Amino acid sequence: MSTTSTPPIWRTLALLGVLFISALLLVHSRYQTRVLFAKLENLSASARTLDADWAALNVARGRLAQRTRIDHIARSELGMVPASNGKTHMYELVVQSGNVTSTSNSNTRKISKP
Repeated sequence: MSTTSTPPIWRTLALLGVLFISALLLVHSRYQTRVLFAKLENLSASARTLDADWAALNVARGRLAQRTRIDHIARSELGMVPASNGKTHMYELVVQSGNVTSTSNSNTRKISKP
């Protein structure tokens, strides 16, 4: 009688099944890794494009907000002119015991508080 015995066939088949499933899972995980890496590269390219667009928009916003451009549009398209001393009215608001008093030049108006 021999002291070495062979394992039962069901144990060998079970180990082969586990090995096969393990190999399939390895292939699937590598595939998923490639898919996710491709998505990451696409999103990185999109992020770079969006960064470039954002920088261009900031430059355009700076150009549109220049005082000389705003002044030119206000004068030419809207017909605005700088305020002169003769057209300027100065108001002073004084609050006294719940009433608001508005004084303009020598005229005084009393406004009741709502």
